[in-house]
Amino acid sequence: MEKGKAVLLKKIPRPLFFIGGLFLLCLLLHLFSALFTPVADFAHRYIAAPVRALLGYITGLFPFSLAEWVILLIPLWLFLLVFCAVKAARSGKATKRMIAVLLALLMVFYVLFVLTLGLGYLTTPLDGRLALPEVKVNAASLYQTAEWLLEEIERVLPQSIGEEGSLLPYSYAEMNSALREGYRSLKGQYTFLSTLEVGTKPILASHPMAYTGITGIYTFFTGEANVNTVYPDYATVFTAAHEMAHQRGISREDEANFVAFLACAAAEDPYIRYAGHLNLLQYVYNALYRADKELALSLPLPDGVKKEFNAYNAVYDKYDNRGIGAFSEAVNNAYLEAMGTEGVVSYGLVVNLAVAYRDSLSADK
Repeated sequence: MEKGKAVLLKKIPRPLFFIGGLFLLCLLLHLFSALFTPVADFAHRYIAAPVRALLGYITGLFPFSLAEWVILLIPLWLFLLVFCAVKAARSGKATKRMIAVLLALLMVFYVLFVLTLGLGYLTTPLDGRLALPEVKVNAASLYQTAEWLLEEIERVLPQSIGEEGSLLPYSYAEMNSALREGYRSLKGQYTFLSTLEVGTKPILASHPMAYTGITGIYTFFTGEANVNTVYPDYATVFTAAHEMAHQRGISREDEANFVAFLACAAAEDPYIRYAGHLNLLQYVYNALYRADKELALSLPLPDGVKKEFNAYNAVYDKYDNRGIGAFSEAVNNAYLEAMGTEGVVSYGLVVNLAVAYRDSLSADK
């Protein structure tokens, strides 16, 4: 019996044996992290962070998004899969080899998911790590938060804002550099953020992607932060900061939104700070409008801010496709709920963090 087991083990290819072992370790780590939050906090910071960094630095050597091409070439991958399956069917040995390769790929994808995003969904929530106070979010607190954001916006409001919104006053690469500077400033204050000198990549197929309603995506299997660039520039800046937050270990969407705001607010560049505060205001204002329409309409929005919001809505309406957008949202919602969040609603939970953060600043004064 023991001899039979030894023979069976010898037949398993060494790469598959190694990948299988890594898969089991990650599975155990995932399970223990789900049971014990301190385990998730430790593993996500000290085990997963180097993996995210390694992926980010390797794929960062390429000026284009590798993940985008992997997705665009899906028809080719499917053709090759069918072609290889037909050929493998002629030989039992080839069939086993193909199954082993596919199994190995699935295990590699799971390992990469756990060590990039997966553990992050199980860590201590951001409000706990920031020691934010518990607050009651209502129309009054939303209005006060919107007023605070407007005060900050008016300090850095661009002088020229057209009907299509304000324009990024420098190149995309320089925007990445300014955002990295913002994250470096945050690192000293929030040690749970990974140190990473990697930026984002603009999506070549931004126009087709806009029909899905997706503004950006962090691809865990390449470690790349990808940004849809068809939206107004202030939104592009914030989306880039959001995807960079995922790169640096923030998995939950509401938390990535808020960390994006913190990074923008910590940057020296005035346009980056403007984009961060304006995007957060957009979330807060929408929540206020739903809570108390009259109070929201009484908020003294500068003409420039109104132009920015109108420009964003114009782009959204241009690419609005009920069928594709609804399907994309349903898939995203299912994924987010599977990760233990509140689905796509979690994108709006950044408002709670904004209100609590503003209250914490008021308490410190």
